[in-house]
Parts: sequence; C-alpha cells; structure tokens
Amino acid sequence: MQINISLSTLVQLMAATASLIAALVLTSYPSNIKDQKYAMRLLSLMFICLFCWIALDILSSIEKLNFSSSPIKLSFFSLVFMSFFVPLHYIHIIFLINKRLELLPILIHFAMPISIFTIGMINFNDPKIATLEATVMWLVYIQLLLYWFFELRTGLKILCLKKQKRLRIHKGWLKWVKFYIIILPFLFIPFFLFKVAGYSTQDAILIDIAESIVILSISLALFLRPDFLFGLIPLSFEQRKKTYLNPVINTNSRLNADQYKRLLEQITLYLDELKPHLEEHFSIEQMAKELKVSTKELENYFWEQEGLSFEEYINQQRIIYSQAIIQKGAISKLTLDILAKKSGFKNRIVFINCFKEFTGYNALDYISHFLKIPSNK
Repeated sequence: MQINISLSTLVQLMAATASLIAALVLTSYPSNIKDQKYAMRLLSLMFICLFCWIALDILSSIEKLNFSSSPIKLSFFSLVFMSFFVPLHYIHIIFLINKRLELLPILIHFAMPISIFTIGMINFNDPKIATLEATVMWLVYIQLLLYWFFELRTGLKILCLKKQKRLRIHKGWLKWVKFYIIILPFLFIPFFLFKVAGYSTQDAILIDIAESIVILSISLALFLRPDFLFGLIPLSFEQRKKTYLNPVINTNSRLNADQYKRLLEQITLYLDELKPHLEEHFSIEQMAKELKVSTKELENYFWEQEGLSFEEYINQQRIIYSQAIIQKGAISKLTLDILAKKSGFKNRIVFINCFKEFTGYNALDYISHFLKIPSNK
C-alpha cells in the first residue's frame, strides 16, 4: 500500500509544533518552588530535543533542502537530538525522586549523545557520515529500548515507595508515567520490526509517522493532563517518622484483610456520595456512627492502611476535592476564601497550609497554572 509522503510530513509538522509549544509553556511557566522549576526546565529541554529531532527530519526529507550537493546529512543530526530525548526524561524522574542531581550520573547518561554529536561535528564535511549514520541509528534505537527498561524499573520503584508510605504521588502524574511507559515502545518497535523484515523507503515513511504520532501524543499530554507537573512529593523525615512510629494499637480492634477491604469500600462510598468531610466540624465519631464501626477500628485503619491520622486523611480528601475544582477551571468563579470553605476548611490560612503539606506546592501557584490552561470537558 502506497502512503503519500505528504501524510508523513503533515503528522511531523503537527508533532514539531506541539512539542515546541510544550517546551515554551514549560520554559515560561512561573514557579516559586525551586525543585518544581528545575524539573520543568528538564522537561522543557526534553521537548526542545523532540522539536529539533522532528524538525531536522522534515528538512532532510524535503529534497530542495536536503543539501544533496553537500556531504552534510541533516538526518544524522536529528539522531543527535533523538539520543538526548530519553536521558532527559529519565533524569527528570530521578530528580523528582531524589530532589538532587549528581554530576557523575549526568555525565554517564549523556555520554552517548555527546559522543554522537562529537562524531557528527568531526565528520561534518566527510562523505563517510552517511555510513556512520546507519551505525548511529542502531545505537540510538537500542538506547531507546534500554531507557524504556530503566523507566519501567523506576516506575515500579516509585509504586513500591508509595506502598511503603515514603512517597506521595499525584494520581495525574502517575497516569502520565504509565502513559509514557506504554507509548515509548512505539518509538523503537517499528524500527526493529522493519529491520528484521527487510528495511525499505516505504518502511522509513511508516517509522516517521509512528514516531511523529508518539511525539504528538507526548506533547499533547502536557495540555490534556497538566496536573502531571505536580507529581512526586517525597515525605519529610518527620512525616516518615510519624508514619512508621504508629501509636499503640489495641489488637482487639485490628481488622483482617477482608474487613479492611470492606471498610475501604464503605469509606469510599460514604465520602463520595455524602461528602461529609466538606463540613468544617466533621469528626471521626460522626463517621464511626454512620458507618456503624468503632472509632478505634477507624483509627487503626487510617494508620495501618493510609499511614495517616483521621484528621490528616480528611484534610487530604479535602485537598483532592479542591484540586478537582481548580483543574476544572471553576476556581475562576471563586475566591480563595470561598474555595477553602467549600472544601471544608475553617479559613484560607488553614487551607493554604494543608495544601502545601499534602501537595508540596503553594496553592496560588497551583491555581495560576490551571487558570492558564483550558479545562477539559
């Protein structure tokens, strides 16, 4: 089946435009939180590399701009930016987890991209650069495969830390990581399949289309799921100590696994349907009475299953409710005081402090981010 080259170019142009806009949004996003700002700068660099990768591919595919009379190959330098893409995203995740970056790991991750760039510059006017390109292409696609395994391993590590109550993860950010891990293989699987089956010009067009769709999807995810910017929140030492050094628990009030599961379902349905936690004076006694369980059972459940006290858990649910209002764009019709009251807090001061505690971000900074992005409906 013949595929019109214009289809490939059109998809590439869309991907290049989306990745450039994503890079500009991340670069210009105002944030007073140092760690968040650095993380977004890393993501911005990643999207710039995606843009340069696709842009150079487009230029190299246009015959009149392909410099056929010159040995330079724009497609070779598109591979350079391609090789920077996955290390940048991986380092972005590592930075969010550790809140710091060390020089040696950075040099190791960027050793291959820098080497490819150096080879390209040394052989800038050498006709043999076309031969080198085939070898470099294999290396870059193998790099994509290896970093996919790195991302998968890190994703599992994040889930493990979450289970151990050592890391809070925003659900939107977790969905972004899952989406990224699922879609990344579509960058390298087509290449390996076509190489095994026998590579042709038609296959190259199909690979370009597949890569462009992946890049377009990754770029659009920034706008469809903007909450992934507010992602990993490592617990402080005091919070971890509080989580593990639980108060003395009355063993007679402990529940088995099935009872915990049923209680979780009860609590979830109770909060979702009646939303009693949005009342300022909501108490554990009220919840116990309406769920027909003892307060001790509820206290044990929250400590053992959530790693939080009842008050902390309820405030967390209130913050999640306020985040939903903000993300839908409804905040534009509310003042901060009304949002605090609507979410069940006594006043805006308590709301701002709880928001900072459970998300790691300033409430006004979070609100200003979502006010700039159209809500999804």
